[in-house]
Amino acid sequence: MVKWAVELSEYGIEYHPRSAIKAQALVDFVVEMTAEEGEHKQQWWKLFVDGSSTLQGSGAGVILETPQGDKIQYGLRFSFDASNNEAEYEALLAGGRLAQAAGAKYLRAYSDSQLIVNQVNGDYEAKGEKMIQYLNLIRTLCQKFEKFELQRVPRSNNEEADQLAKLASSLTTVQNRKIILLTQDRSGIEDPANEILVNTSKPCWKDTIEAYLTTGSLPTDRKEARIIRTRATHFTMIRGELYKRGFSQPYLKCLDPEKAEYVLKEIHEGSCGNHSGGRSLAGKGKEFKRWCLELKIKQYFTSVGTPQSNGQTEVTNRTILQHLKTRLDQAKGNWVNELPGVLWAYRTTPRRSTGESPFNLVYGMEAIIPAEIGEETLRVQQYEPEINDIGRRVNLDLLGKVRDTASVRIEAYKRHMAKAYNARVHPKNFQIGDLVWRRSDVQGNIGKLGAKWEGPYRVIEAIGNATYKLEKPDGKEIPRTWNASNLKKFYA
Repeated sequence: MVKWAVELSEYGIEYHPRSAIKAQALVDFVVEMTAEEGEHKQQWWKLFVDGSSTLQGSGAGVILETPQGDKIQYGLRFSFDASNNEAEYEALLAGGRLAQAAGAKYLRAYSDSQLIVNQVNGDYEAKGEKMIQYLNLIRTLCQKFEKFELQRVPRSNNEEADQLAKLASSLTTVQNRKIILLTQDRSGIEDPANEILVNTSKPCWKDTIEAYLTTGSLPTDRKEARIIRTRATHFTMIRGELYKRGFSQPYLKCLDPEKAEYVLKEIHEGSCGNHSGGRSLAGKGKEFKRWCLELKIKQYFTSVGTPQSNGQTEVTNRTILQHLKTRLDQAKGNWVNELPGVLWAYRTTPRRSTGESPFNLVYGMEAIIPAEIGEETLRVQQYEPEINDIGRRVNLDLLGKVRDTASVRIEAYKRHMAKAYNARVHPKNFQIGDLVWRRSDVQGNIGKLGAKWEGPYRVIEAIGNATYKLEKPDGKEIPRTWNASNLKKFYA
């Protein structure tokens, strides 16, 4: 410090140490931050309301403006009948409750209804039971604010709320994202406390288990209480619903008789109904052909010489036909309308040959049955779009492995079926020049009294794979090839 003092002495600069500043800083802060009397202004919120009652329905428009100038627009559509004055009161009630929920303490409301404004301000007397009830609700609501004012404005100054009320009363959806459209099922004067709730559900086996898991209550009978306490160890409560848990299976939702009946109907009679049985379905060849032409579906027919190549198609068609019989019963003419649901059930049902459903082999995931939507299961309730998207990507990455595994299972299944079939098959071999009988029911229905075999025919060529070409005794060649399963030797 001495050295600096010597160096700066020629410039006439003197050094003085600064005194303590703690007290001075406190004084400066108090002087700066202390507000003068009347400097803080009350934060007033503005509320514009209007009601509308038309032939299409009734509704209300509410616009809440914050002290900073931000606007919140609400449209209320009433599911009950309301006059124009009742709609005005409902709009004021909804707007007041919205402002209260937003944290407003000073509220200034504006309405173009002279009757409502004067009744609330005490200038007019409310007449009629409903008007008195609405007025009491409004005055009770006003007491929840530190200050509340209701002023009447001309309709021209309340156009936004008026247009919003008309929009809500005539439409069920609004495309504008700034407008929040809600539906109110009952009027504000209906007191829920006066309603009597009647439990129409019948008692069932799960009631005692639910009571024990939620409240710990047990029956007075000691034996029955011990049974319930033991059974309850296999159940758990999730989000107020009873589920049965297992060691290697997912949680099973327990249903009461009414819900169980809905699920059974959905599975057996709805879009998942794919059980065989029911009445036979009359042939609809012409309708099916016309239906294929309308959908631009091409039909290809395999040769009768190789019926085994059409076996998989026949099995699929037989399964679909059985499903149609179950769904249609006596309404046979509606098979075209039921066909999409049957195809959906077939595609989402796991096949024995692959262990997977066709839907999973194509899209890499399983479809949720409608019963899970109508009666929500645990996985539907815990659905998260982001987690589900990650799971879908993982399934798509593993889809190739799933398809390879399905191909291996198909080959193993084919070998098993071929082994079981070949054990009962006696091979037929024909030589050129042999005389054979041919099945007559291959090309059409011959009736109960018709001959099952026709011929004889002569074998003129062995093509392979037990397929032969035939000719008539007069030497005229038959254009089609014939499989050995449809032929048998002719003995003169």
